[in-house]
Amino acid sequence: SRGQRIRGISRIAQLVVAIQTTKEWEFICIRHGRLVGSAISKPGVDIRQTIESLTLTAEVVKDDGSILPASTHEETEKILFYLESSDIRIVSIEGEWSSPIFSASAARQRMEKLLGNDQVVANF
Repeated sequence: SRGQRIRGISRIAQLVVAIQTTKEWEFICIRHGRLVGSAISKPGVDIRQTIESLTLTAEVVKDDGSILPASTHEETEKILFYLESSDIRIVSIEGEWSSPIFSASAARQRMEKLLGNDQVVANF
């Protein structure tokens, strides 16, 4: 389950996401599962310029074909946790971000549900 989630994000050459704070937009650039840059767009500034500047100055990550070409499992999981926030908006993506329908995660959820039901029946 963990490996499938990590591999899904590490295959993406570049992902730019945004979150709106009180008055500003914060943009995050992720390449192959690694946080490579961030920028804040102040009110009155064209956000396209901020995004372009971010992507041009972000750290370059080369995909060497490994599962994690530039980061650790822990860093990638933190990024995934951040991306699962309901306030995050995808700005651009180079590549495909997907998870299989019949994934290990789906099997794990079914198994945990069954285990939970057994514990309820056994009064645990």
